[in-house]
Amino acid sequence: MQPSFPVTLLAVLLLLSTCSVAQQQIILYNPKAGSPGPGDEKITSRWAPLKFEALKAPLLKIPKRKNDSPFFCDELIQYKDGYIINSITTSPGAGTIDTRCDFFYIDIKQDKFYKLAITGVDTIESVIVSGEKLFVSGKKGGASVILQIENGQTLIINVAIAGANRIIGDNSWIKLCMYEGALYAMDKNGLYRYSGETWQHTAVFSIDSFYTSQLHFRKCKTVIPTENIKMYNNKLYFLQEVLQERDCYLLEYDLDKKDGLVNFWDRYDIKDNYNKEINSYTILDDGSVLIGASRLWETYLLMKEKGDSLAVLVFNNGINDGENRDAQIKARKAIMVDSIMYIAGDNGMFKIENNICSPVALFTNGTQVIKDKDGDEHFDFYPRCFERVSADNYLIGGQFGGLYLVNIKDKKIIPLDDVDYDKITTLNISGIK
Repeated sequence: MQPSFPVTLLAVLLLLSTCSVAQQQIILYNPKAGSPGPGDEKITSRWAPLKFEALKAPLLKIPKRKNDSPFFCDELIQYKDGYIINSITTSPGAGTIDTRCDFFYIDIKQDKFYKLAITGVDTIESVIVSGEKLFVSGKKGGASVILQIENGQTLIINVAIAGANRIIGDNSWIKLCMYEGALYAMDKNGLYRYSGETWQHTAVFSIDSFYTSQLHFRKCKTVIPTENIKMYNNKLYFLQEVLQERDCYLLEYDLDKKDGLVNFWDRYDIKDNYNKEINSYTILDDGSVLIGASRLWETYLLMKEKGDSLAVLVFNNGINDGENRDAQIKARKAIMVDSIMYIAGDNGMFKIENNICSPVALFTNGTQVIKDKDGDEHFDFYPRCFERVSADNYLIGGQFGGLYLVNIKDKKIIPLDDVDYDKITTLNISGIK
């Protein structure tokens, strides 16, 4: 996987002129393919009834790539006129796991793409935005650091834990979030709240122990969470990657109950022999959580958690309308925009409005072979990140690479990351205006 960019206006216009657009009726497959199988009862009992409307939708061809993607798009963090891109890759070494944290920045208005650097850290682990402030965690000379950046000024935040003879991130990584106006940090030994001078150990847990005792991964070591941690309703959420296969678990910790880390699947007693992984989750303003997941190869679920209840919206790519169960909605990430749920999937964009699901746009050419000087590269576009940029423009980032701007009104897909990695310049975050 090699990185790349600056897309000129001329290049964008050329791309627009070559994108294939057509009106097509969405293809419905054999309804039996979406029917429940053995062990599915815990899911199908929660399968919410929805109506599916097979409306005509534009067929948008993902443009042929010249370059492999420079990153895995694990997280899009809005900042100024663009997005900070969090890209984490892991690979097994000799008895260890090699983890690489790369951050990039894309300026949407200027059509410019950069590697991101931050003065004061050698390795960036987490970046969060709070108003005009940036909070950054990472490593400097092998030691854990947390920075606050505002108006070009950098403040080093103490990493000492109150009443403990150690610091946050000692022999670990650090992930950050803001919750109810306070800064929180997590390492593999727990959750901490910043008091303004030191850190309070708010929740004590061991992710390493959870791996062995609950997930039963005896030889798998803890790696840095895939995204920034999130908190809502006094509950902690984070995606944890395992097995170097980009498989993720959604782990939760309830600060009121303090009953330890809980694996999402175990919480709802969804236990079967299928390989299950969490692709994404989105916390909504009302505290409910939209969760995109996979079972087996390219068989998807979309679920909505609210409080202690769980509703399944998409099961085995299908909608529970009693007729078109296998509507081929390969849902991977969902967001809410003006009370409408938008879904990004392998095969297109869909929406759910007033309990009616319908296609917005269908995608083709998501699997490609890229001709490279070192040989052919296989590229698959599997959405993990999904953001609304403006009224008609949506940004979709791929789990294994690919960053595309989808214009619904003009029926176009514009690649933003199809660039030569060696030509990407580095930008210090202080230079983003």
